[in-house]
Formats: sequence, structure tokens, C-alpha cells
Amino acid sequence: MRENIPRIDQNWATQDAFVFERHRAKMVRPLVYLPCLFMLEFFCFVNSFIFDLKGASIDAGRFQDYAIEWVQSGRLEFVVDAAFYIQFLGVIYKFFGPNEFLGAQFGVISLFVAAIYFEKILLLFDVRRSYLWVIPFLLWPSLLPRATTTMREPYLIMFLVLISYNMMLFELHKDPRKAINALVLALVSAFFHKAFAVLLIFLLPYIIFVKMSSRLVFYRSKIFYVRVVIIVMLMLLIVKIVSDFSDVRGLQPFLALTSVDTEYMESVLASKSSKDFRTTYDVILNFTSPLSFLISFFQVFIYYEFSPFPWMARTGYDIYASLEGVFRFVGFVVLFNIWKNQKKPQYNINTIIFLLFIISAIWASGTVNYGTASRHHTTTNWIFLIAYAVGSAQATWPRIHFSKRVIKIGRND
Repeated sequence: MRENIPRIDQNWATQDAFVFERHRAKMVRPLVYLPCLFMLEFFCFVNSFIFDLKGASIDAGRFQDYAIEWVQSGRLEFVVDAAFYIQFLGVIYKFFGPNEFLGAQFGVISLFVAAIYFEKILLLFDVRRSYLWVIPFLLWPSLLPRATTTMREPYLIMFLVLISYNMMLFELHKDPRKAINALVLALVSAFFHKAFAVLLIFLLPYIIFVKMSSRLVFYRSKIFYVRVVIIVMLMLLIVKIVSDFSDVRGLQPFLALTSVDTEYMESVLASKSSKDFRTTYDVILNFTSPLSFLISFFQVFIYYEFSPFPWMARTGYDIYASLEGVFRFVGFVVLFNIWKNQKKPQYNINTIIFLLFIISAIWASGTVNYGTASRHHTTTNWIFLIAYAVGSAQATWPRIHFSKRVIKIGRND
């Protein structure tokens, strides 16, 4: 009987601590989100009405100008990538007026949706005080000037977070609807950026052949039939796209990848790298042979993730970009450590690591300078925040938890 008493007290104490944590989170969460909202709105106002803080003013200004032109003389067409996003902004402006501040609000909303589901992912990993990690998620320095104008990054972040969240739920519940949700989100995101159209190509087989597993005999399980339907739909979709939509604006990179058109890829990269900027990489993809491609891809990936290296820093921006490279390098180490030591198969880090490597590989393949890389990094920096949060939660250094204090009090009583 005595041996059971501490266990009962511990269960009571743990439940009580859990209730307390939920209550505290409900009270503190608005105190986290509202100041972040105020800061984002301040940047929106400055970007729109005072002076340009944009990290990529050329793209933001181009989207804004073309969207206004579309409102005046454009019509709805089936397009993807930048052309689709211009139409998307144009539709907003057609209803509410061509105001950059208004257009930026939809990006802020997307970023907050992403923040909510980013926190939900942290909760799946049992990260305590997950709401505190929302602060760097929303106010990341390189993201602030870009997410508060008419750029696509907030939408891309939202789609990637939602895809990750649905994939994690699919792994836990084995519910095919969650996998379908992830695929639909990937399909919609492909309209916003060509890189996500390429991501969809890799996500489909990953879900079908890696994640859609069952201990049942496949032909007796629902998953088997879902797999067959998805494969058939994929084949029909690719045939339809290649035959009917080869001239659609923004779809060329997708078609080049599916048809292995290396000439198109080489011409695009040559055009980008020919611009002699201080931030341009010293390496570029080499398509002359499979071995040359693999070696050059490894070099490009390293440059994309970590350049400028500390010894290359010349300006304040270089120093900041170099510090972000260190942040990502340590993040990769933490991710590897979590992957190696993970004990909860239902909420593992595998899918998030897969998405990180695939989207990073896609960005790296088409990026030739660390100025553009910095913008692309904003879509994946949140994954490294998850790594740091989960790594901190799983760390073995001495910590005093509220639950332990409650257990001690419960035993004394």
C-alpha cells in the first residue's frame, strides 16, 4: 500500500501541473501574440507609407505594380508562380482597392496562421511554454521587412508549416485524410511558387511509398486503395500537364524537371550567375555528368545554407547573414541529435527533416547568391527553431519543473 501512495500523489501532481500549465498558457499567449502583431503592423506601415525597409524591394515593387496593372486591364488566367501571385494580389485589390498596406495584411494573417500551427507542432513534441517560441518565429530579423510587404514568403511559410503539421498527424493517426490534406496544401502552394511545384513531386512518392505503411495486408487495408488512387491520379495529372499546359506561364521549371531538360536548367542558372554581384557564389550546378552534378550540388548546398562564411564577411549585412549560417549549422547538428535519440515513433522528426532537405535542395539549386538565399531561408528557419525548442526540452541539464515542486508539496501533505 505504501508503495502505491507516491504513484497516486505523482499522478495527481502531474495532472494538476498540466492544468496549471494550460491555464498559464491561455493567460500568457495573448501577451505574446499581440505585441508581435503590433510590431508587424508597425513594419507594414513604415514599408507602405514612410520608406522602404524591404529586403527584396525589386520583387515586392514588381508584384505591387503588376497587380495594379492587372486590376486595370487584366483578366483571370490559368497561371502559376509569380504570374498567379500577381493575379492573387490583383483580385484582393479589385475588391478592396490597390493599397500596399492592405495587401501586406493578408501576408500578416498567413504568418499568424503559420505561427498558430507552428506552436501546435511544438506541443506535439511536448515542448513546454511553446508560445514563447512564437516570438522568434514571427519577429525573425530577416523576415520582418519581407513579411510586412507584398511578398510571397508569408504564404510559403504557412503552407510548409501546415503540410508538416498534417504529415505529423497522419503519422500518428494513420488517417489518409491528413495525407490528402498535405497533398492539397502542397498543390495550392505550387500555384504561389514554382519551387513548391517541385516539392509536390517529391512529397507524393514520400507519402505513398514511405509513410503509407500498414501492419495489415496492403490489399485488405484502406491505405492500399488510397495508394493506388493517388498513383493513378499522379500519372494522369502529369500526362495532362505535359500535353495541355506546356505554355502556361511559370510552369516551365516543373516541366523541365519532369522531362529532365538540363538545357533549360543550365540556361536559367547561367543567366542568374552572369550578374556580377558581390554576393554571387563561386560555384554553380554542373550538368555535364551525374558525378559532376552530385559534386557541384553538394557544394551549392553548402554555399546556400552557410554562405557567407565568417571569413567572407565585409559588411554589417554579411556579418548578420554569417551568424544565420552558424544558427543553421548548429540547427542541423541538433536535428541530427534529435533524430538519432528520438524515442517517440508517433511524433518523430523524420518528416520535418525530409521537408527541410527537399525544399532547401530546391532553393539551393536555383540560388546563385546569398542575398537571395537569405530570403529563401525565411521559409525554413522555423524548422531550426523547432530543433532548438525540442532539443532544449529533451536536454539533460538540471532543471526545476513546476510539476516536481507540486509533487514534493503533495507528498508532504
